[in-house]
Amino acid sequence: MVLDNWKENRDLKAVLPNIKANYDLIEKLGGGGTSNVYLIKHKFFHTDNERALKIIDTDYILKDKDGISSEYDQIKKRFIREAQLYKRISHPNIVKIENVGVVFDEERKIEIPYLIMHYIKGETLKEKLIEKKPLDMKAVFSISKDILSALIEIHKQNIVHRDIKSGNIMIREGTDEAILIDFGLAKDLLSQSVLTKTGTSLGTTPYMSPEQFDKVSNLDKKSDIYSFGVVVYEMSTGGVPFKGTPFEVMYDHYNKKVPNIREKNPNAHPELQKIIKKAMAKTPNDRYRGSEVFLRNIEKLKDGKPKKSFVKYLIVGMIAAVFLAVLIVFNPLGIGMQKVDRLYLKYITSINKFIDAKNYDKAEEFVNKAKEIAATDEIRNLSGKIADGRQKAVMNEDFENIKDFLNGKASKEDKQKQCHWFLSKYKNTSIDDETKTMISQTNEFITRLQKEIADAKVEQEYKKQKGEYDRIKGNIDLKNYLAFIGSYPRSEFKEDLKKKLKTADKNLPLEKHWLSISKNNKGYYERAFANNHLMTYIPKKNFWIDKYEVSIKQFKKIYKNAIGGDDLPVTVSYDKAERYCNRYGFRLPTKDEWVHAAGKAKKVNGIDRIYPWGNESPDEGRIYRANFFTMVGTEEQDKYEETAPVESFEPFASPFGVVNMAGNVQEWTKDNLLKGGSYLSSEDSLRITNDEKGEAGDIAGFRCIKEEQ
Repeated sequence: MVLDNWKENRDLKAVLPNIKANYDLIEKLGGGGTSNVYLIKHKFFHTDNERALKIIDTDYILKDKDGISSEYDQIKKRFIREAQLYKRISHPNIVKIENVGVVFDEERKIEIPYLIMHYIKGETLKEKLIEKKPLDMKAVFSISKDILSALIEIHKQNIVHRDIKSGNIMIREGTDEAILIDFGLAKDLLSQSVLTKTGTSLGTTPYMSPEQFDKVSNLDKKSDIYSFGVVVYEMSTGGVPFKGTPFEVMYDHYNKKVPNIREKNPNAHPELQKIIKKAMAKTPNDRYRGSEVFLRNIEKLKDGKPKKSFVKYLIVGMIAAVFLAVLIVFNPLGIGMQKVDRLYLKYITSINKFIDAKNYDKAEEFVNKAKEIAATDEIRNLSGKIADGRQKAVMNEDFENIKDFLNGKASKEDKQKQCHWFLSKYKNTSIDDETKTMISQTNEFITRLQKEIADAKVEQEYKKQKGEYDRIKGNIDLKNYLAFIGSYPRSEFKEDLKKKLKTADKNLPLEKHWLSISKNNKGYYERAFANNHLMTYIPKKNFWIDKYEVSIKQFKKIYKNAIGGDDLPVTVSYDKAERYCNRYGFRLPTKDEWVHAAGKAKKVNGIDRIYPWGNESPDEGRIYRANFFTMVGTEEQDKYEETAPVESFEPFASPFGVVNMAGNVQEWTKDNLLKGGSYLSSEDSLRITNDEKGEAGDIAGFRCIKEEQ
């Protein structure tokens, strides 16, 4: 059950500002282990617009821990690795990742990674098995085909999933396609990077291969084959083969035979037990050598190919027995057998001679003659040599065609595809010096083509970068700078653009804020800090100040008994105001900071500024620029009898965009000084330079400052 207050999750709140321009948050889908998942919708796509937002769960990982632990760092790296693996793979039965990012939570000083992937509407295979168990054989074969196809692809990419289970397989609503999800435990064999503690096993116990319990760093694709064997067993019977405590299940994986599925489901295909048993062999070398072989065996059952029966073997045996009896009766002394033996040996010699000469048709002709005398193992071996020789001859021809094709005008990508086709076609060919050379040279062709393609992409990428750089360098601003480094994060032009940006825009705060700031209507930067404090950056003075007075709603986060409308300014003692600001790492402004933010240094037509908005009186032309003392019940009265909401009078903000710095409520500054006047004040009290000393028992509003070092 998703709790009602899930929107208050700190990790979600940190990530949302980064994606809100393109996505709307809909609901929480679930969570567990180290992450939470939310449903979001793309604002600009009218169809296929649903996505899943996955965010690492820092509260769960860091509970009962002081600060950022090395364990969190490892989990964060594993989360990011998951996203990298997703982006490398494109397959209809593997969930597609669309975007990955990392945000920095300023309050907690912690990096929070997240990813956005396609949303699959449906249910997990585990949920489907709760509704209906066991599955019918048609569903077992269909799901197996989808997931084994996915495993073939990830194994081809040298990746081991390591957490194959029914809970990580989604069944798409409407099509019943099976989709492999959650690569949180996946390992990239090429990098040999295992993000786990020493001695820690990864996976889900009922589905883990024996080697997963003690050889975490040496797992290969056969571990996934074992785990999917467990899933096939589960689909066929409704439950996993081994149950109990984690230790009992581990013991069974090591020592017990796989139970017969027909004992729990008499309707299961009679040959399926053999496939499961082979997939779940205790020793990796006894399992299928790859997912493609596993799939072929499943498809044989699905296609209903006939199997040799006991009756057939019995009939053949009886015929052989009769033949042997007749031979004994009519040739009791073995008359003529020596002649037959000599002829058989002559045929064998001829077969070998023609194989050496690569005349496989002639060799097969003598094989057939020799079979009429005796169908021996020797004959079967020679038949295999003929088949291998013919395949090698075709392989030679294909290899020569590949070399011709590489010298042609086709694209490098098409040439690379042809090389991969060749390797795929002959991956099961018997290996000798000749075939090894062809395969080795083809791999060299692929390596060379990959480099040429990569070099061309680098060149093309450079041209795009240079063109974009030339376009924006003369009119640089933060928006187009961020767009550029978002597209080209490691560009050689990045530092030059950053230098130009800092030269062009003297109002920029520290770089760590650039991703989360925006400009207000006065052209100055602002951003949200803790407890929704929207603060404006005051350049040169290098501090942030609350755009609005602290509201009752904000104050209630600390002092629950605050009374009044949420959007009104809170009025409290000096000590409480100071404690509140300190709670979030802020402080009260000094008198000079408050005066500067109100615009004292910003002259109006060469004359010192009197009020934050300028030099017009607060009610000049019956336009009320602040909430201050007026005659109640007259035409001169502004619309507020008491305090106004903190966002009132925004058009009359200070030159920096700081609102309500005159009138409404007096504001505390350092050393018990009160600034700005209130709704009970005369217009003289609203002047920027006016202040008065607070006394014991006084209450007033306030706004906070955040210093930048």
